[in-house]
Amino acid sequence: MKTYFQKQFKKVQRRFNWGLKKQVYSKSLSLFAKNGYQICYNKLTPQQYKPGKKNILFLIESPAVVEHHWDEWIQPHMEFHAEVSFHNFLKLPRYTCCRSLYATSDNFVELDPNATYTDKPLLVSMIYSDKQTLKGHKLRYEVAQLFGDKMDLLGFGATGKFIEKDESLIPYMYQVVIENGMYPDYVSEKFFDCLKTMTVPIYWGGREGVEKMGFDPRGILFFTTHDELEHILTKQISADKYAAMLPFVEKNYARLRELRQEISMDALLSPVLLNGYMGTTKSYYGFQPDKLSLDF
Repeated sequence: MKTYFQKQFKKVQRRFNWGLKKQVYSKSLSLFAKNGYQICYNKLTPQQYKPGKKNILFLIESPAVVEHHWDEWIQPHMEFHAEVSFHNFLKLPRYTCCRSLYATSDNFVELDPNATYTDKPLLVSMIYSDKQTLKGHKLRYEVAQLFGDKMDLLGFGATGKFIEKDESLIPYMYQVVIENGMYPDYVSEKFFDCLKTMTVPIYWGGREGVEKMGFDPRGILFFTTHDELEHILTKQISADKYAAMLPFVEKNYARLRELRQEISMDALLSPVLLNGYMGTTKSYYGFQPDKLSLDF
């Protein structure tokens, strides 16, 4: 476990990194704007939408949250050129799924390549907040009530006390993970945080997205119903079972590191190459940057 001061240092470091990301984001927005594109982001869509522009809808929130706020964020007169989200709400031909978005998020648990997680004395946990708005929020409370005697319940929803997320993962072989809602391609940091600490996710969420990203289902336990979860908790999990799953747990840990590297390279190179291309083609080749197409 990291000390308090180590954790505070990491928080400062994350804020610094976020500042760099915001600079890249601002430059990317400027690049889009020069080419007639307008980014409409989550709840800011009503303010950012511009008639006559090629409006690109970025709904990079849980689909359950998007559906809950749909009438506030999206108005009937709005027409969009493309969509980036987890669910393709508008069924547009120009659509990009951002299923791996949270793979690089270290907001709650850091991926530490130097750490070892071989000492796991505890069996299974679930951590949850006091939210009870969405389907997944309510399901966490139902699971806690039905199966609380079969797992350690942690977090503000369970005890009224805040704990560091890694405390619910590092000592445990398994963690019950319930997304805000179940959608084929929605996978949040809740899933990835398990992989970072070699904890097996007992997962209610986007199985299709998990498999599309290349993770081995043999290192994960999926459930969709109370009965399936009860079977897992009473019949499937044990220290011996964890040992048998460990090669696939390690494989998924390696795949997460690989995926994060792929995403980091894309994030690094794409703005550099785009901005470099836009800035040099006119002077070298006589192209007009404002005429370039950035279609999906």
